[in-house]
Amino acid sequence: MQKTRNESGSSESDSVDIALLGQRIRLVRTDLGMTLADVARETGLSTGFLSQVENGLTNVSLGALYRIAGALKITAPELLAQGAEPIVSVVRRDEGVWRSADEADPPQLARMLTSAPRRRMEIRECVVPPGFRSDPAWTHAGDEILYVLEGTVSVELEGHGVETLEAGDTMVFVANVPHRWIGGDSEARLLNIVVLHPGLSPTLSQNVSDHLA
Repeated sequence: MQKTRNESGSSESDSVDIALLGQRIRLVRTDLGMTLADVARETGLSTGFLSQVENGLTNVSLGALYRIAGALKITAPELLAQGAEPIVSVVRRDEGVWRSADEADPPQLARMLTSAPRRRMEIRECVVPPGFRSDPAWTHAGDEILYVLEGTVSVELEGHGVETLEAGDTMVFVANVPHRWIGGDSEARLLNIVVLHPGLSPTLSQNVSDHLA
């Protein structure tokens, strides 16, 4: 297996897709609002070398990767795993498993549209049946975006009242406010997007994860 030498003085296998790893490093850095100079100052690596890494032009040793990960407040294994994500992913209409999002009767079903875990965003297609009510209320990190594709659904934000949404309506709210979905007289279909803020954990709260387990 071919090995190369890089600025850190260590060898790194060419088995890692350096282009995808570089894109991942750039994504995390820009999410944090950091410049190449900021990362260079934290790691002791040159901005030129870091630019080459982000552009997939050079390998990075494990030691340098750990230094970069530390500066970006993420672990090296997370960088490697997330760097392996495809640049583009497509989920077809007949792909993905529909799962019950909770134990309510009738159940609300959800299908994940992001094919791999992403650090800042998760997208689901959801079906809300008539008479559905999510109890207890949901709460998790980040912002939540709801876009109604079909039907009518109400969203109750504790302390902020109830909004009734129809097809074509969009609602954005801070998801750490306890919230619940309430089904209308007929089935509704929604696009549900959760966006994490820079600096928040890349893992959604266990409350949300349990709904989709």
